[in-house]
Amino acid sequence: MAYSGMLPATVAGHYARHEMQVDIGRLARLAQVKRYRTRVTQIDAIARTITRADGTRQCYDLLALNIGAVPRSIAGDHHAHVVPAKPVTALWRGLSATERRLDATDRALEIAVIGGGTGGVELALALAYRWRHRRPAPRIALYHRGDALLGRGERAAAAVLADALFDAGIARHGGTTIARITPGTIASADGREFVADAVFVATGAAVLPGLGMRGLARDERGFIRVNTRLQGVDAPGVFAAGDIASLPVPRPKSGVYAVRAAPVLADNLERAATGRPLREFRAQRRALALIGLGTRRAVAARSWPLAPTGYAVWRLKQAIDKRFIARYHAGEIARIMHRSGV
Repeated sequence: MAYSGMLPATVAGHYARHEMQVDIGRLARLAQVKRYRTRVTQIDAIARTITRADGTRQCYDLLALNIGAVPRSIAGDHHAHVVPAKPVTALWRGLSATERRLDATDRALEIAVIGGGTGGVELALALAYRWRHRRPAPRIALYHRGDALLGRGERAAAAVLADALFDAGIARHGGTTIARITPGTIASADGREFVADAVFVATGAAVLPGLGMRGLARDERGFIRVNTRLQGVDAPGVFAAGDIASLPVPRPKSGVYAVRAAPVLADNLERAATGRPLREFRAQRRALALIGLGTRRAVAARSWPLAPTGYAVWRLKQAIDKRFIARYHAGEIARIMHRSGV
């Protein structure tokens, strides 16, 4: 499993791929958890079953979901030259294919990145840094439907990111909603067409396709509605956290909330199994985001009049990410379990 918080820096080349990986198999063995490597196609909260890809069903008493999200679909995004930012395996596969094309041509390929949120901007900057020594240099362009980058109230950080994109030679097309992708081009909703030899999609979050859900209340985008205890509003045996969960008070789809919900989710699963009252999860109104600029620099984004930027911010982000991933290395898990008497 890959830790997405380290993904842009890994794409840029600051980390090796194995540094962002968590060995789920080894952790499962240490925790004495039975692991199934399969795809789930159906969740039935009424019958309390899940259906695997091979058609077999598994009953459950409690179900915890933290399956994330994928980029919002665009017509034509099934083409081979289209690379989704999530799941991570698809991004690496598409990035490798794109680089094989770069190696095989003597012309500058046109690379489109769709999405003006944190994910799209970080990915565009990471690609520019990764390919900075290639000749001819790929031409990268960022397309986003809003006029500004990021969300409301983050103007200072957005200005820093706009400057970073300019310095990296990345063209920016604001106010451009990409509605269709065809081989070699992308088209906006107002009829404009742009050349695109490869398209990286980092649009807003959408529910994982191909997963049926029965007996689960969902919001208008299909995400599972949970209460303040991370419990399905009409399915007390189902818990959800991260991007798949729709909180009572809406929050941005960000890994920060998944990380902070994890201890409450784990505690509530144990409490539900033993009949004890559940804890409440209080999601902060606005989380601090440390956004990489491709180089060894980062910007701190929040509703501040100024946005701290530079190498020190990048080192802070690096320290936080490394500390987080270290918690899931086998040695640390073994120490935690030993202290817990497991």
